[in-house]
Amino acid sequence: MNTRKNTTGLTLVVAVHLALGLYAATHNKVTIFRPAEVMIDLPQPPLPPPPKVDYTELPMDPMVLPDMVVPPLPDNVPMPQDPPPVTARPIPDGLPLAAPTHGRVSPDGGDLPAAAPKAPVHVAAVVDASQCTRPDYPAASLRNGESGTVTLAFLIGTDGKVVDSKVEKSSGFRSLDKAALQGLGLCRFKPGTVDGVPQQSWTRMQYLWTLNE
Repeated sequence: MNTRKNTTGLTLVVAVHLALGLYAATHNKVTIFRPAEVMIDLPQPPLPPPPKVDYTELPMDPMVLPDMVVPPLPDNVPMPQDPPPVTARPIPDGLPLAAPTHGRVSPDGGDLPAAAPKAPVHVAAVVDASQCTRPDYPAASLRNGESGTVTLAFLIGTDGKVVDSKVEKSSGFRSLDKAALQGLGLCRFKPGTVDGVPQQSWTRMQYLWTLNE
């Protein structure tokens, strides 16, 4: 009796649920929303560093060299001989020794001649233009129209004064030569030098007598 009631009640419940589902399906429209696709650009993680390799621990392949074949020497090739020993002989008593060469030795072991001494440097005496005046033209030579060039030689002392003088080449007129010798003999000179040291020396000068002045 009870089993029949339970079966009847279960049947009623299932029928009610089917009726409600059928009603909802026929009277209500169900809309299903699908989510939109969203693209998200995520940063890429950094790549891990490459592993360190210790090359000193890597196995090395042995180097294989080709076999070297040394040809035998022919029978007629002479072998190098050791140089003969050198025997030192004592120097006899009384034999003069060689003079020192001061570091100058020829390629064959002989002595080179001594270097020639350095020649001294001579500087001639020159006239000091600030301490010299022009000689006066002789009046007789002016009247006679005499002119020419005279060459004079002066011995200059270490103080720059004329010690001696002479005419080496005449102008052709004695009056002009004498006037030039006297006038230029009063000039002062820069003395000549030898290696920078003042020395008494001769010097030459030319003087031109001309009427076109």
